[in-house]
Amino acid sequence: MEKSAEVALAPLRGEEILEFLDKEFRAQAKETFFCHSLFREERVEQFLCVPEARFLRAQTNGNQKVYEFYLSQNPSKFREGDYLLLTPYQNNLRGAGLRKEGKEFIFSYFDEKNKRLYLHPSRKGPFLLKEGKKYTIDTTLPRFYPTYSYLSWGVGILFSSLDQGKFLRSLFQGKVPPSSQKPSSLEPPDHLREKQKEAFYKALSQPLTLIQGPPGTGKTHLLASIALGFQKLGQRVLISAFTHRALNNALNAVLKLNPQAETAKITSLHGARDLDPRCSRIISSSEKKRFWHNLAQEKSPLISGMTIYGAFSPFSSRIMSIRKKLKPLRPKRKKWMGPQFWETLLKYVKTVAETAQLEPPNTYFDVVIFDEASQLLLPHSLLAMFHAKKIILVGDHAQLPPITSHYHKKEELKKSVFEYLSHLYPGQTIMLEESFRLNQELVQFPSNAFYSGRLRPAEEIRNRKFEIPNKKKKLEKPGKEKMGIEPLSFPEVWNHSASSLYLKISHHGATIESPLEACLIADLTLDLLIMGFPQKEIGIISPYRRQNNLIKSALEKRNQFRKTGERLDFNLLVVDTVDRIQGQEREIILISLVVSEEAFLEEEQEFLLDPRRFNVAITRAKGKLILVGSPILFRWVPSFPKVQETWMNQENPLGIPPYLQEKEPSFPSSQKSTMQALNLWKKWYFQHRDEEKILDMTEASQRIFQETFISSEFKNKPSPFPLAPTKKG
Repeated sequence: MEKSAEVALAPLRGEEILEFLDKEFRAQAKETFFCHSLFREERVEQFLCVPEARFLRAQTNGNQKVYEFYLSQNPSKFREGDYLLLTPYQNNLRGAGLRKEGKEFIFSYFDEKNKRLYLHPSRKGPFLLKEGKKYTIDTTLPRFYPTYSYLSWGVGILFSSLDQGKFLRSLFQGKVPPSSQKPSSLEPPDHLREKQKEAFYKALSQPLTLIQGPPGTGKTHLLASIALGFQKLGQRVLISAFTHRALNNALNAVLKLNPQAETAKITSLHGARDLDPRCSRIISSSEKKRFWHNLAQEKSPLISGMTIYGAFSPFSSRIMSIRKKLKPLRPKRKKWMGPQFWETLLKYVKTVAETAQLEPPNTYFDVVIFDEASQLLLPHSLLAMFHAKKIILVGDHAQLPPITSHYHKKEELKKSVFEYLSHLYPGQTIMLEESFRLNQELVQFPSNAFYSGRLRPAEEIRNRKFEIPNKKKKLEKPGKEKMGIEPLSFPEVWNHSASSLYLKISHHGATIESPLEACLIADLTLDLLIMGFPQKEIGIISPYRRQNNLIKSALEKRNQFRKTGERLDFNLLVVDTVDRIQGQEREIILISLVVSEEAFLEEEQEFLLDPRRFNVAITRAKGKLILVGSPILFRWVPSFPKVQETWMNQENPLGIPPYLQEKEPSFPSSQKSTMQALNLWKKWYFQHRDEEKILDMTEASQRIFQETFISSEFKNKPSPFPLAPTKKG
């Protein structure tokens, strides 16, 4: 048996999982209720409201109605698949009025170029909207009450006497052996590299395989190869993920490798937009029923993609059919729910699972492959895991984790299913070690910081450098303008041989927006466009949506000021947060650090300094990475008494900071993670300083700002120009 079972993880208890799900739901619901209590302008400030969208028409697309609105820009953080509340535009409508007047829709997509927003109803209509009338769009309450719906039913199955429950309990106790099945005779495809071939062989031969795919290592390509391998063996493959984007990428990769592969996706209209047209789309209810019936009866090899909720559909249908009969057994909720309530609830959901006569594993699928498993919580993963006793998880727990909103005493439940199982089964976890995105310079820091020095560039891109796409447009200094060619603002940046640069702006007092950084990034971007860079190869990242909006505004203003003749298309030119850009890559990445207010840093340290967010941000670039920000972020010291004491004491009279000491000082556990994260950022800074990869852009950013105000609102604000106080280090 795998020695990894000795890893010290407390056993899972059903009562704790149910309580965790309930607290998460309540935290999200409270946030929504609070948001609804705000005035419309305040909700817009929180990026949780589209103040006005004008309804144009309703049209039928297949079996689904789509509602089209005119929207000049999307000021919210709403994205495809979000559940929203649509209300007639009224002054001061908020609170219970929103929920009473609102109709629930799903965000399909926003066409920024044509200023069109498309929604479709979440339930059967018809919804009668008046053409030409303005509507407001808000966030809505979480869809499912977890203790009485899908997620709790999944917990019930896990702790039941059903075959699925027995197998998965063994899995989460570390008791699944590394290889209980006959080794596969299928040879890995020649297009895979050595480590990928090793992962391919393990995946086809073991009941459980975890594949860690650091940035640019071709994990989606490998996932597609594994799925096709199982299909060759006559097996039915389920690819599941939390997002439609991940599913579409995986299915598209399958069809890229084998255009004749039998593929299908259970989806909604919005989830099929970027899907390869060769993949069958299962959208209507009748099509879905037929799909599940045929899958169980015919057992023909098929690669199917669906979200975790879509995968649970055949089980939820059976549970729904007997739920009313068992309602008298369901415990009633109280204001305060102690241990006895959770014990009773667990008994209830176990009874539901065992009474529903669910199909055994392998009825519909022979293998389940999870993509982006490092962003999936354990209870959510259960909904797809029930289908088979061969499970493959692909992810990277050194990148963004699942989103949780509530503190819980059982910290293991806040981990992704990938991280949880990788601790239990290190021998069944394999890391891909060759990056096809990051050159030698770009891979060095993340490799040492996050992957124990094992991540390396593929030989063919090891020495790749940032290149100017249009050779006719030379890097000229401002003032030496040639006929028909706009001079570049920053030849010193583009002529610099480094693939990674830090552009320093000595500002202070910035919290969630920095006009100086926005102006500098706008001009850097315009330089790229003048050089002939396609907009789709440029990515701009900042931690806050307000800064992203400011950067877009600066781009438009500076584009007019410099008269470049370029038409900005924000469908191609990505300006977004780290969360939205994970899994993507661009030739050049510009990062705005924004914050230079120490008190705000103290409040936001857990979010801003998160090493996994930093890892994602600095590993998106193929050619050049540019960080723009104040040095305050790298010089800041937390106000923890222990930190201040360690920074300067009798044993350390020179005040040498911990990240430069040979022996790391000890901190209380609650502060240790913050110090480790801070040290990571400081190491990155000192590495760039020592290698002369820092350029001071303070004066340049001030000049650009003075030339063109982003908006009139800054004219009456205190100057954003003051330099940060000089500090040693």
